[in-house]
Amino acid sequence: MVENINSSVLEDMIESNKVVIADFYATWCGPCKMMHPIFEECAADQTDINFVRLDVDENMEYAQKAAIQFVPTFIIYAGGKEVARKSGYIPKEEFELFVKLASQCK
Repeated sequence: MVENINSSVLEDMIESNKVVIADFYATWCGPCKMMHPIFEECAADQTDINFVRLDVDENMEYAQKAAIQFVPTFIIYAGGKEVARKSGYIPKEEFELFVKLASQCK
């Protein structure tokens, strides 16, 4: 299940060493809207990875701290730090490989 969260919840998840895939998106972004069903579908197949979404317009300070320059940007956090990052529209097969990388971080 994908949760829409704010930056303080994300920081708590990162500090607790959970494996997280964060989707930094904007409501006005076309590629973000195209990625949303892919993100949801991949999340449904995973039980040990936390899939979360952060609206960059509502979490602007954290988006700047995380150096988000493009939306959507997907970041894998594991072991309390950023492990990998991808930006833009990602075909489903490629995004599944990104999720597989996250699952190896457990």
